[in-house]
Amino acid sequence: MSYHFRNVLFTNSVALLWIATASAQSPAQPYLALGDSVSFGFNPNVTEGDLLDYHGYPQFVSASLNLNLANASCPGETSTSFFDVTAPDLGCHEWRMAGAPLFVTYTSLTESQEDYAVSFLRANPKTKLVTITIGGNDLGLLQATCEMEFTSATAVSECELKGLAAVYARFAGNLISLYSAIRFKADYQGPIVAANYASPDYKTPSIPDRSLG
Repeated sequence: MSYHFRNVLFTNSVALLWIATASAQSPAQPYLALGDSVSFGFNPNVTEGDLLDYHGYPQFVSASLNLNLANASCPGETSTSFFDVTAPDLGCHEWRMAGAPLFVTYTSLTESQEDYAVSFLRANPKTKLVTITIGGNDLGLLQATCEMEFTSATAVSECELKGLAAVYARFAGNLISLYSAIRFKADYQGPIVAANYASPDYKTPSIPDRSLG
C-alpha cells in the first residue's frame, strides 16, 4: 500500500470517526454523496431499473453514521461532465437520456451534478457530510479514445501515455472548481471526504494504481 493511499485512508478514517461520534446521539442529518459509478454502486450484472440492487459505499456510510443520504452520483461521470452534461463521459449522459434510475431527482437533463450539489447544500445548510469519488472515468475516457483511434496494443499504450499529462491537468483544475463550488457557491463548511479508487487488478503487480481520486 502506497504512502499516499495510507495517508488518504487515515485522514478519511479520522474524519468519519469524528462524524460518527458527533452523530451518534443526534437526529439524522443530511449527507450528500457525489461522483461516479463507485459512489453509485453500479453493478453491470444488475438488471437496469432496480435501484435496490445497487449498493455503493455511501449507503453503508449513511447507515453507520445515522445520516439521511442524498446520492447524486451518476455512472460514467467524469470530472468534466460533473460540470457540463454535454462533455464527453463514459455513460452518465446516456444513462440519464435513457431515463435510467438515479438515487436523486434532477430537475432536468441539463442540470449538472454540480448544479444539484450546490442547490442541495443551499437548501440543506445543516448537511453533515459530503463525499466525492470522481476522476477514474477521466482515465477510462482517454483509454477508450485511444482504443478507437489505434488497433495495436503498443500504439494504444503510447497514445495513453501521451495523453496522461493533459488528463491530469484537466482533472486538477476540475477538482479545484469542484471544491470551490461546494465551499463558496454552496457555502458549505462541513467535512468533505474524497474517497479513492482501488487498484483495477491486485493479482498483477505490473499494473499500477492509476486512479485519480
